[in-house]
Amino acid sequence: MNKLLTLYLFITAALGLQAQQDFKADFDFLWDEVEKNYAYFERQGTDWQAVKNHYRPLTDTVTHPYYFTLYLEAVLRELADSHTHLLTNTDRSQRLLPSGTDMKGGLVDGRYTILEVREGAPAKTIIKPGDVVVSINGIPVSEAAALYSGKFNGESLIALENGFNIALAGDYRSPRTITVIREGKQLELDLGICPYPQNENTLLTSKLLDGNIGYIRIENSLVNTDLITVFNDALNTLINTKALIIDLRNTPSGGDSNVGMPILGRFTSEPKPYQTHYRMAEDKRWTEIVEPRGVTYKKPIYVLVNFWTGSMGEGVTIGLDAFGNATVVGTQMARLLGANYSVSLPNSGYGLNITFEQLFHVNGTPREDFLPEVYLNWNDLNSDGDPWMEKALERIGN
Repeated sequence: MNKLLTLYLFITAALGLQAQQDFKADFDFLWDEVEKNYAYFERQGTDWQAVKNHYRPLTDTVTHPYYFTLYLEAVLRELADSHTHLLTNTDRSQRLLPSGTDMKGGLVDGRYTILEVREGAPAKTIIKPGDVVVSINGIPVSEAAALYSGKFNGESLIALENGFNIALAGDYRSPRTITVIREGKQLELDLGICPYPQNENTLLTSKLLDGNIGYIRIENSLVNTDLITVFNDALNTLINTKALIIDLRNTPSGGDSNVGMPILGRFTSEPKPYQTHYRMAEDKRWTEIVEPRGVTYKKPIYVLVNFWTGSMGEGVTIGLDAFGNATVVGTQMARLLGANYSVSLPNSGYGLNITFEQLFHVNGTPREDFLPEVYLNWNDLNSDGDPWMEKALERIGN
């Protein structure tokens, strides 16, 4: 054999072996971090030791970072928790819930059903709440959901619905074809590639509605500290309105308490609790207190939420609800679990978010279980108007 070819094969084999060793070390690091700090094992029902026993040997079959990313995504799907995820992806990666989705599904009477479609999404003109899904890309829906629901969580309802929503969103390169039953008829729907997530430059929009009602819509910007000043300016303009609608229906990426708490501070004239934390690894519980800021808005507040109200959006919602002068209107929120921290895997350098604190409404309700006072189900959403705004304006009128 040619000496150069022999040397090439030797070097290639050595590099492949080193990559597998690095991948195994990164898996061990990830598994240990989750084992020590993850806050929702009991709720999610994942057998994390079984995950290790199954997936760790598979690192020997992974030879490229591209496939290592897909492999780790499969590992983390065992938690059925989109708040614990990699901070990198490939074109074949499944989209992150809820920021990378255009619809929300769930199990209703044992049937995989569309519950909500994202406002402004192209899919909104094609698929409807109440559609019963039969197949996704030609795969029976129960099988499609199972592909992404994990192997070691007892096929829980949480895992099955999570897998269903991941299958609905699809990956970053493949068009989606979904078969549904609507009013007794079977329809083949071409949804194309999901267009989310999108880059957005607007922090918020605000306006004065008829009847001296203020309206502020926070866009997907709760991570941006510039929002604090822009929100203050908007609220100051609307300070003398008879009621205020705060629209949080486009906050899927969550944000930062350093942004959310100053916003909440405009709605209390005294220090008030807004959410409770519980850190599992330290058995530590505490409640965050919001301090008043600027001129307090004292008139009734109506908060609009949906499946794309995520993380810090959910925190702002339960905080306003805890203050006692806000009415929450909408569907179930994103139900993103707790608070997370970021760490880098030592060899690949991949970022990893891990949910390490449980979060609660100050009344003790887990944040992920909070439901709006004025609750909208999928039946309420099948209209040409805006049911959220209609319900809020109806309440203000009363």
